[in-house]
Amino acid sequence: MKTIPQALIRPQTISSSSINECERGISGSQLLTVPRSDLKPNIGIELIRQQLSMDNKPTLDIFSNVFFDLDGTLRHSDPPARDVFYQYAAEHGLEIALEQRIGVERWVNWYWADSKELLEDLETFGPWRDNRDFWVNHARRQFIHLGTEEAVAKEIALAVTVKMWDAYESEDCVPDDVMPTLTGLRQAGFKLGLVSNRSEPLDEIVENLGFTGMFDLILAAGEVGWYKPDPRLLRYAAERLGVEPSETFYLGDNFHADVIGASAAGMTPVLLDPRGIYPDADCWVVPSVGAFAQELLRSSGSEVRNLERKDPDASP
Repeated sequence: MKTIPQALIRPQTISSSSINECERGISGSQLLTVPRSDLKPNIGIELIRQQLSMDNKPTLDIFSNVFFDLDGTLRHSDPPARDVFYQYAAEHGLEIALEQRIGVERWVNWYWADSKELLEDLETFGPWRDNRDFWVNHARRQFIHLGTEEAVAKEIALAVTVKMWDAYESEDCVPDDVMPTLTGLRQAGFKLGLVSNRSEPLDEIVENLGFTGMFDLILAAGEVGWYKPDPRLLRYAAERLGVEPSETFYLGDNFHADVIGASAAGMTPVLLDPRGIYPDADCWVVPSVGAFAQELLRSSGSEVRNLERKDPDASP
């Protein structure tokens, strides 16, 4: 399915009506986020890491439900928008080294997890979809985060955004371990949920991706007005499916939205991080959806096929 996304680097859709704001502390390329909702006020990042810490992989046999993020987890863009973004930036004289890319991608994930800057930009520029001014500013913020001077950042941001707007095309891609994962978990008796930060209902994209009949619950944040990391979204999803958060994994690729949001909701987060964007994440980190499923199925005594693979997003 041919798509022409407007995002320079894939966003998770957030509404300006979302409640949570985040406070951040930046040291070099490290970006740390402290959510205000459902955690103790003014709590430090180290304490949050202790709260999330579970010696990486938890005891698996107490879980009977798995909720999944959609974009960046079960669905990817081919080619990835971020790679094309870096290519166009280089064509305009701004080479972005690998370690810089990782820092920018941490920032992008934080930005789309209901950050103060996102809410400010939505108020200033309006909804992001089909809004070139929003994306020019989004690119400018990324270049500023790299340490680029304001005037240069504005110039390159405009040029890169215009080229992305006119030339970037992508196709939806489902990694080849996703369908065996969903099928294997369902056959093993796990209840499965799909909970995304998208604004629109997921029925059409679920059908287009071939996921029809795979999930016991499908929910877009825009349907209820709560966006990750707001814990109310995942709590509502668990209540609607009739499952306990404490018996539920949430697998996603955005530390700030998925890991912090799931933990605050009482679920156990699993971070999909094939490229090592968050080397210090104190939660279970997996390189692929299939690797996660293989461990979970093995612990449940189910027949296990070799699902481990290198995720298509693993390239720098």
